[in-house]
Amino acid sequence: MKRASAMIVVAVVTLAAASTVWLWALRPLAGGSYLSSTTETDADIIRRYWPQRLVEPEWVGPKPDLISWAMTETFVRLSVVGLSWFMIVGFAVYIFIKQAASHRYSQADKD
Repeated sequence: MKRASAMIVVAVVTLAAASTVWLWALRPLAGGSYLSSTTETDADIIRRYWPQRLVEPEWVGPKPDLISWAMTETFVRLSVVGLSWFMIVGFAVYIFIKQAASHRYSQADKD
């Protein structure tokens, strides 16, 4: 992998991670504060409006409230995006360094 292609991979992965943070990871913070009901608990509201979630409402506490769940869900989503970005960029850099080192050694053998 050449330096230019490694930089392109890092740039594309960074842009994808930034858009994922904006469109997916921060979503629980955007729409939860105005939702309330007198007949439903906060856990029921979370289950209805966020059917795909990483954190179950019961994991937050014995009586989960909407704000603490939203903060926990957002933190977990940001962690997933950050770790994924770190692993992909780390792998691209590892491949770049490995190929550069093997190229350097093969040039030294020819001299």
